[in-house]
Parts: sequence; C-alpha cells; structure tokens
Amino acid sequence: MPGCPLIYHTRFRPHLNKFLERISRRFQLHICTFGNRAYAHQLASILDPKRQYFCQRILSRDECFNPVTKSANLK
Repeated sequence: MPGCPLIYHTRFRPHLNKFLERISRRFQLHICTFGNRAYAHQLASILDPKRQYFCQRILSRDECFNPVTKSANLK
C-alpha cells in the first residue's frame, strides 16, 4: 500500500557466521539478490559488519539486466 513501509523477514541458518568464515578462505564471496539495493546492502551489513567477506561484491535487482531470471544476468 502506498505510504506503508515494507517489512522484510530474513532468517539465518545456524552456524552461518562460522560457515562464511571458513568458505571465505577458499572463495571470493558475493551477495546476489532480487531484493532492491537498499535491502542488499542492509543484508550485507548484518552478515558482514566488518566488510571482510563481501566488500563491494553485492548485486541487487537494481543492477540486474534481466528482471525475470538471475542466471541470465550472470553470463
């Protein structure tokens, strides 16, 4: 509804922080979401407050070229 703020509910799996710590040693991590840019950056700040895992590697629907499918944007 116009004028009503959007509320998002996001749940994190148990041991997510330990997983990110371990996998970041072997891979470069990215966030890719069909959420908007503000949501993507808010999610990144919660998941990675020290900006050691994702840095600026964040893609949202605002950066995607094909609004229907993520995989077409990653080619």
